[in-house]
Amino acid sequence: MAAKYTTVGNAAAREGEGGAGTLGRRWSIIGAVLLVFLVANVGLLLLRCLEDLSQLKKSIDAMRTLQVSHLSDNASVTTSGAGQDSSDGVVGEWQVTQIVQKLLRGAGLRSSDATSTDQQQQPIKQKSAAAPPAPFALMAEESLGFYDASQYSEAQRWELKKRNRAVMWHRQMDPNWLSKISLVRGHGATFYQMFFEPDWSCEFEMRLGTLGDGGKWVCDPDRIISRSKASGKPCLVYSVGGSNEWSFEDSVYKTLGCEVHTFDHTVATPKAKPEHINFHRWGIDQPGRGASLQADNPGPLTAGLNEIITALGHENREIDIFKIDVEGAEFKSLTPLLTSGAWRKKPPIRQVLIEVHVFGNHQQQAVEMNKELLSAFLNNGYVMFHKEPNIQYAGGNCVEFAFLQLDLPTPPDKPT
Repeated sequence: MAAKYTTVGNAAAREGEGGAGTLGRRWSIIGAVLLVFLVANVGLLLLRCLEDLSQLKKSIDAMRTLQVSHLSDNASVTTSGAGQDSSDGVVGEWQVTQIVQKLLRGAGLRSSDATSTDQQQQPIKQKSAAAPPAPFALMAEESLGFYDASQYSEAQRWELKKRNRAVMWHRQMDPNWLSKISLVRGHGATFYQMFFEPDWSCEFEMRLGTLGDGGKWVCDPDRIISRSKASGKPCLVYSVGGSNEWSFEDSVYKTLGCEVHTFDHTVATPKAKPEHINFHRWGIDQPGRGASLQADNPGPLTAGLNEIITALGHENREIDIFKIDVEGAEFKSLTPLLTSGAWRKKPPIRQVLIEVHVFGNHQQQAVEMNKELLSAFLNNGYVMFHKEPNIQYAGGNCVEFAFLQLDLPTPPDKPT
């Protein structure tokens, strides 16, 4: 009986040994397959690295043969290699960075995991290789496509503004249209509503002074600043009338840096006048008045505009801004200068900011005086860039007009 069990046990033992051997051989085969797979993948990775490095060398060699001018988009980028040609440094470093990032992505790593924490050794961030956006793409985007500077050149824009001005000129300077002024029967508000509209636009028009009565619109003040710098002299501003309201004059000085002279013979002692404003107790009058005027005359007195310019020694200086608000005296002081041709013989007055009025017992006559004065400005090379009714005072019978002197001929024919 014991021998029987011994025989059975030996057989079982032999069967167990055979099973273990088979399992071991299976694991050996699996291990060999995995090893071959791993070696193959490592080999492929090395081949890819060699291909990338080879491509890198070819790219660098090719790029180095190009002219630096072809690399203008990258020329401003600073490289970390001192003493190297800037274009070579940019191209080489950019290519290396791309290869490194590609290898890291293939290995499932981030660039921050494989680079030094030392900021001096961080790869330089380069601009995208794509072409830069159009110069005015942001303008087109923010205006929802309404403004597109590429549509017109500067010369074309100038011609378009001249054409628009010519169209407006023939509409409002037509004798048949102007003859209808008599129909307003001296009603100032109706006259200002129906006649003499702006025929020019200033792209960078700015209001200087208070937002209420007293502030004025100025055409492109940045041009005044640039012209002043080019000439080496401060811009020059005359302000006639004002009754102790200084917001415009103060803003002109602080914004443009102009030399400012104010004139008002009705004010004995200016109140709260900023010290950088030159005050003269003089009023503006018809031409020829005050021929013996001297700069040290304390006033009060009135004089013609040309006489004031001469007394202050400004015969050879352009007046950048001439602001006038004199409650009706503008007609006798300015119209004769404009209609006689004397206006063109004096130093140029670049911008005229004027408030005109219709009031009194002879309003139809005042309307005709407005027509004569405003027409005279337009006939003397001025364009109108702003019109602003003063609705707070005088029942709509006073309006602010702003003129800019150019050298445009009178449009001879109606534009087609």
